[in-house]
Amino acid sequence: MCRKKTISIISSLLCLNGCHSIQKEVSVDARTPWVSARSMTLNNDFLSPRKTLVGKYSLAELIEIGLKFNPQTKHAWWHAKEAFANQGRAEASFFPHLDVSANVNREQVGEKASQPTQRIDNWGPAVTLTYKVFQFGTDAAAAKSAAHLLYAANYAFNRQLQTTVFEIQRAFYNFSSAYAKIEARESCLQDATLSFEAVSQRKENGLARIQDVLLAKADKLQAEYELQAAKADLESCRATLATAVGVPIAADFSIETDYLNTETQKPVRDIEDLMQGVLSKRADLLANEETLEAKKWSQKATHRSSLPSLSLRAQTNALKYKHNSHWQRNYGLSAGIQWNVFSGFDSQYSELASYTQWKEQKYTLRQQKLEALRQTWAAFHAFQSSLQLSEASKALEEAAQEALNAIRTGYNTGINSLLDLLSAQKSLANARLNSIQAKTNIKLNLVQLAYITGQLDLKIPTQFDL
Repeated sequence: MCRKKTISIISSLLCLNGCHSIQKEVSVDARTPWVSARSMTLNNDFLSPRKTLVGKYSLAELIEIGLKFNPQTKHAWWHAKEAFANQGRAEASFFPHLDVSANVNREQVGEKASQPTQRIDNWGPAVTLTYKVFQFGTDAAAAKSAAHLLYAANYAFNRQLQTTVFEIQRAFYNFSSAYAKIEARESCLQDATLSFEAVSQRKENGLARIQDVLLAKADKLQAEYELQAAKADLESCRATLATAVGVPIAADFSIETDYLNTETQKPVRDIEDLMQGVLSKRADLLANEETLEAKKWSQKATHRSSLPSLSLRAQTNALKYKHNSHWQRNYGLSAGIQWNVFSGFDSQYSELASYTQWKEQKYTLRQQKLEALRQTWAAFHAFQSSLQLSEASKALEEAAQEALNAIRTGYNTGINSLLDLLSAQKSLANARLNSIQAKTNIKLNLVQLAYITGQLDLKIPTQFDL
């Protein structure tokens, strides 16, 4: 079932560190029956520890698990198997049909009332062979349409593998970002606590008003509130990541959190090369190309179905009568032509419908290609911009930290006011969060660029850091 196409996309995933067994896991497990619908209900068995994520995982480990257990990947696989079965059904018309039967007959014969009724009993086997000799290529066109639908299903399965990897990567980096934001909020709470303690000390010395103490306390409570909100966002990201992997969420599920600080290499390909590659390599566009071909051949099959067909039929049977010890053997051979001359314009409208479907798919594909080019252009420049924003946010965080240290010293000596101190704290908090988000955006824009271009490895000396 176009297994080479399936293996090609799996091999592109091997650029992920530590993910050397992905091809084995997907290819082998995809051939085994998946869990039945009854066992996938939300019961104690579904939420058992052996079916949940427990422990700390790297990105490569989660991708390997996701490719094995994600339900959408399984769905795409079985859809491709269905297309394979449909292709086999379409090609069945090229073979003769052989029917074997056995009959038991009883007949009553009596012409006159005075004549006694006679019963004739017989039984025996029968074999019928039917073969469609010629129908102006109708069956061939239908078979080609089914073959292109099979290719489209295989490309769709490849795209679903890419989608699963992309969703896991995106959820992983958001989860890692949520961890970093909690650390940033804890630092903000420490700054607010130091400011509250400094204002309280000045109040005891008679150098601050009660309004200053209340204002610093409110700023500390705001920092505690924002820390709790960050922890709640972490749990939401935890559930999102588990769902992307395809297993139930567990409280003990965690990840390695140093990915945001790893250096990201800039891809050396320019935007023109990426835009050329997206039209020739993105699996969903290739699937739609095959769907367009399938609709074209389906239109041809519909057009040819109104033409006559020639069939051969051979039949033989053996009968044994009740009062006769000998078998009676019968043979028959016939050739027939069938032509549906008029059926209330049904064939004409069927042909028109199949032609319009081909036209619809043609312009849908054109629009999808234009959208893919737009996405590639936007994702490339978003990634380029995120690199610059990360450098700027890092410099801004360092400047905000220095400003807060200077203003805290000035406040303790009476040079700066409490409002200056609180404003510097807020600026530093925003700078920390902006720096974390900038690092996250680099990773997210990079994996999105790889996903939009339809490949996880651009086959260049400096690869995407996924």
